[in-house]
Amino acid sequence: MKKLILFAAAALFSTYMTAQAQQCEGNCVDIDMNIGPPSHGGPITNPDWSYSHGSPNISPTEFWAWSANNYGEGMNYSGYNFIAGRQYCVSYLVTTNTHTGTPAVAGAAFNIIATNGPVVGVVTTLGGGPIPPTPPGSQTVDSKPWGSFLGGGFGGITEWVTVTFTAMSNYNNLWIFPSSPAEPPVNVTVHGIRICEINPCEASFSVVLGEYVQGNLTTIDIMAPWLQPGFYVCNEEIYWNGSLVHSGPPVSYLGQPGNYTVCVTVCNEQTGERCRKCFDFCVGKWTVADIAVPVDHADPKSGVARPSTGQGVPEEMKENPLADGTMLLLAPNPSKGDFRISLSDKGTISSVDVYNSNGVLVRSASANSDVVNMDLRTAPGMYIVKARLQDGREIMSKLIIE
Repeated sequence: MKKLILFAAAALFSTYMTAQAQQCEGNCVDIDMNIGPPSHGGPITNPDWSYSHGSPNISPTEFWAWSANNYGEGMNYSGYNFIAGRQYCVSYLVTTNTHTGTPAVAGAAFNIIATNGPVVGVVTTLGGGPIPPTPPGSQTVDSKPWGSFLGGGFGGITEWVTVTFTAMSNYNNLWIFPSSPAEPPVNVTVHGIRICEINPCEASFSVVLGEYVQGNLTTIDIMAPWLQPGFYVCNEEIYWNGSLVHSGPPVSYLGQPGNYTVCVTVCNEQTGERCRKCFDFCVGKWTVADIAVPVDHADPKSGVARPSTGQGVPEEMKENPLADGTMLLLAPNPSKGDFRISLSDKGTISSVDVYNSNGVLVRSASANSDVVNMDLRTAPGMYIVKARLQDGREIMSKLIIE
């Protein structure tokens, strides 16, 4: 059962128009892709562009870059200023493939990072250079796994990708580059980039938090029975201790103890208008049995305590973050059976075991990666995912199969 706790809000939100081609619309800037004469690492004539590392191919319409073994090529664009606290939409048109025409390794990604000032690494006259470290204070706009592109990222398909983010600081540069920790090399051609500032609008919706009885977890649900006519919830972002753990359609997310921010985007089904609002709250571990906790409806930032009985899971199978605070992250969670396993901090996973709520082993898998993809076709319910790290430590987290 769940105890439901309701937050209701009518507040200031943000908006933009959604286009059929998945591009941002509204107050937008289309980046000038005329970087310079066609060359491999040659002179750049556009002052808004510069090399970050390696020697990308540039032209008057696009640039091409590659990566493998944490080497590669990248570019800086310094022609747009992002203002702290404002929300932006970024669309980019890319063609992705690999040198071998086979899938990229886990961990390969296309990255756009907002920074202050261009990133300067080892710029070469031919070939790649080591990927520079991310500058302090930077913010990731997008880090899209290579396999999530159309065609698995190795079929040479061109597509528009759109992301939104709220600037955490003032930024004046976008660092744009592919990354891959191993072979095969991944290649990307960037044909276009559009940046739009999302303007304010008003709308009303409700956020519902609930108690999950089995274990020290709290469900985070988006329910909107009081939405204005013609609006629907089109995206949900959940941040746990400052890290994004879910972005996509609304889910019943099982929250581990920690500080949370839940951002809800509401869309107008007729106009495409998007309105966004974020809530901050805390989830703790509770040992007392089912006790209703009062909520200050006027203050969505108030800390909300929800007890949990912790019944139904053997004690030795309960969640155990590592002593340094590292958590096991499962996404999506709940899942239909396909999910990704990673760590909240850097580390290599050597093996994974999955147990049902009675402690019975239902799946084992070997791994040697920082990200493990699993396909668990089993009965709906709660499961325990235990990962053994390369250094011998073990860490567990709960998974819901729908």
